Amino acid sequence: MPPSPLRDRLASVGEGLAAREREHRVAVEEAWTRAEALRAEIAEGLKGYEEAIAKAGAPQLAVDLGPVRTDEKHVRAVEFELARGRHRALFIVKSRGEITLVGPFRTGKPEGPCQSVAWDSRPDLDTALGGFIEKFLEEAATP
Repeated sequence: MPPSPLRDRLASVGEGLAAREREHRVAVEEAWTRAEALRAEIAEGLKGYEEAIAKAGAPQLAVDLGPVRTDEKHVRAVEFELARGRHRALFIVKSRGEITLVGPFRTGKPEGPCQSVAWDSRPDLDTALGGFIEKFLEEAATP
């Protein structure tokens, strides 16, 4: 069967969009690398939380740390989430050199608040992460 006109038309759109994004490839790859490293750091940190709730017999407080994926709003950013029930916290790593912490919030409600930190500002990121994740865990465990 010969290619359809729609297939050719959409291939042309894809080529144009890919050409536009080509100059951002290295920065987007760096965002993926940083997001995966940040997710691994958070996963390691959550082990203490998981051990504590298991020891206390409170499995209902368990949280899920999602995979790194392309951001839902920005094509040049990647994200992952921390979730329990309807509660969410988003970690958005942008190709322009910053990490934005969104939430905590409940699905179906407005997102926010947001806090952005430069990639290279490790002390600021450490401070922001600790408070952000702690706030999420408290809110997600509140009946």
